[in-house]
Amino acid sequence: VIIGVVDSGIAYDHPDLAPNMWINTGEIPNDGIDNDGNGFIDDVNGYDFANDDPDPMDAPFFPGGNPGHGTHVAGTIASVGNNGLGITGVMHSAKLMALKAGDVNNSLSLAAILQAEEYARVKGARAINASFGRSGGPCSQAEYNMASTLNTAGVMFLAAAGNNNASNDVTPFYP
Repeated sequence: VIIGVVDSGIAYDHPDLAPNMWINTGEIPNDGIDNDGNGFIDDVNGYDFANDDPDPMDAPFFPGGNPGHGTHVAGTIASVGNNGLGITGVMHSAKLMALKAGDVNNSLSLAAILQAEEYARVKGARAINASFGRSGGPCSQAEYNMASTLNTAGVMFLAAAGNNNASNDVTPFYP
């Protein structure tokens, strides 16, 4: 099962994650060519939609930010099991697709999020983890349309319920 992680990237070289990283077999790494014709050059482990480049690596350290959030989330989902390292993920044999849509400052653009989610759908993800969000206001029509598209395609979309100690019934949290 391929799970797209839309977040700050994934440290795809981490020993507990590397064996479970999704690989785009249609690409030849580092040749500067869009081998699979999907519009993204060298998107081997996913893509960085925040910076429009093929390296979805999570930042390991950033003062005052939230370093490693995507890696943390990925580890919870699918760290390799029974290898004597770190932790075991909930679904420790799933493949992790790194979809960087933001940075360690918790800044994710809607355009990057939507591109990442569409990429995951097209590339065969069966689930998308969206461990981010915003409080209040109406749901964006573009977010709603993407959620509907994912649902129609049979892609499970898992969104955060919020970390702000507020009732989602009183103050909605999106996506």
